[in-house]
Amino acid sequence: MDTYDIEMALEDDYDISDSEFYDSDNDPEFVLNNNHNESDSGDSDDNLLGSVDNLENNCDCETISFSNISLNFAWEDYNVENHKIFQFTGNEGIQTHTVNIHSTAIDIFKLFFNDGLVNLIVRETNVYANQVLQSTRISRNSRLNNWTDTNSQEIQVFFGIFIWMGLNVRPALSDYWSNDPLYKNDFTSHLMTRNRFELLMRMFHFNDNQIPNPNDKLVKIRPFLTLLKNNIQSVYSVGEKMVIDESMIAWRGRLGFRQCIPGKKHKFGVKVLKLCTENGYTYDFEIYSGREVNTVTATSNVGEKIVMKLTNNLLNAGRTLYTDNFYTSCVLARVLLQNKTHLIGTLRKNWKYLPKDVEQIPTRNKRASPNNITLTPKVKPKVIIDYNTGKCGIDKSDQMTSYACVNRRGVKWYRKVALELITGMAMVNACIIFKELIKSKITVTSFRREVCKSLLGIETQTRLPPTKSVIHILQPRTGGGTSDRKQCVLCYENLTKLKKLSRDEARKRVKKFKTFCNGCPKKPTMCFECHIAKHK
Repeated sequence: MDTYDIEMALEDDYDISDSEFYDSDNDPEFVLNNNHNESDSGDSDDNLLGSVDNLENNCDCETISFSNISLNFAWEDYNVENHKIFQFTGNEGIQTHTVNIHSTAIDIFKLFFNDGLVNLIVRETNVYANQVLQSTRISRNSRLNNWTDTNSQEIQVFFGIFIWMGLNVRPALSDYWSNDPLYKNDFTSHLMTRNRFELLMRMFHFNDNQIPNPNDKLVKIRPFLTLLKNNIQSVYSVGEKMVIDESMIAWRGRLGFRQCIPGKKHKFGVKVLKLCTENGYTYDFEIYSGREVNTVTATSNVGEKIVMKLTNNLLNAGRTLYTDNFYTSCVLARVLLQNKTHLIGTLRKNWKYLPKDVEQIPTRNKRASPNNITLTPKVKPKVIIDYNTGKCGIDKSDQMTSYACVNRRGVKWYRKVALELITGMAMVNACIIFKELIKSKITVTSFRREVCKSLLGIETQTRLPPTKSVIHILQPRTGGGTSDRKQCVLCYENLTKLKKLSRDEARKRVKKFKTFCNGCPKKPTMCFECHIAKHK
């Protein structure tokens, strides 16, 4: 792509401030001054150093060093239409054999929320409750006098009620047990009393407080994070495309590593660095926990280290990584290429090692006068189309997580983070697995509803197993006249999706037939060739 093509792509219709590939979620602390280069960006990177230290201290994989990377770059013109160097050789899709097309929603969800995770919550909740009872002076009328140890069945009911609260939003927590005619329901009080629910919320715990670790700010949820990551990575394998970006868990309480990202829906909260697949499945994540020790060297910045940590076990397989302009750099691209991984991302003009032609490209073109308007159609460069396609994985994950989520205020940040990861990230991942297994278009809200019913013991069945095999036979429609002749649905789909024709052009080209398949849902019209190709 020459300079003219890039300038045309950035004209008014492709204005970088309004375009599809503009990253509006950049943190203010990420933005560098135009007078700075990469080696002068230490002040901007300070806010993420703590997360890098946590990644290094808690990663069992071998770390890739930047010290052996050559910093001499020779630039030349390149054909971006054929930018792939390596063929994808990794495994893609579902990796577990414990589920099949007959599995229900709760079967998929328990791949992530399994017995090991539930038993950890049960054990640590009981331990913390006993510690509170022994160290607290309890009044005669306190609810703590009624505390009894919880079990795995009660914890599952607790999560079922919690998910139901997101599906049935009410002003206050007490309204779910209210006798007011506007809020009254019959089944919540029979499952768990309000006092017991609030007592479990108070004692909810994930690690023993008597095992302190001052160097780990996430010590309260560290065992929980380890188990959840192992469950997520054992179920699904990343395909050819993967994307890294930040998400936010809303939190406005007092917290040392609380962040502010103005471009996010929730401006204040706990930042989560995520690696997602193209369909929105979160494969790996790290929670930013603040600055600790400066470990960034002169040959690598914070973004490069984060990328290498999250992709450590995904390299050397011909994958393609999509990043925004905080992570993308010349050094990172070279390191990834040496590990057989492609990189596509937006780029800052003030990064080091860039050619002067790129540095001089304007990010915004001047408006053309009416006399200079031409009717030449502008074609978006293929690299921008690829970037828009690959970068949407994070957006899909965040969008599905926001549906029917439970936003309850509290004073314990670790409880908020853990509940969001289970009812948000894990729930979305389970929904994606479920849709791939049964080839269904179930929404994440409907999937939450089915999981909630199963956790609460309400009889439900998401998908009935087939009772007999369906025979697909091509039959003619009865009656006469041209009104029974309809377009072949597969021919129309082939013209619109594969050949990229408009709907009007496809309607003109597709032929009409009187035959239909009696075995397919809705008995669609098909021609003989399409019927043979679909049901061969």
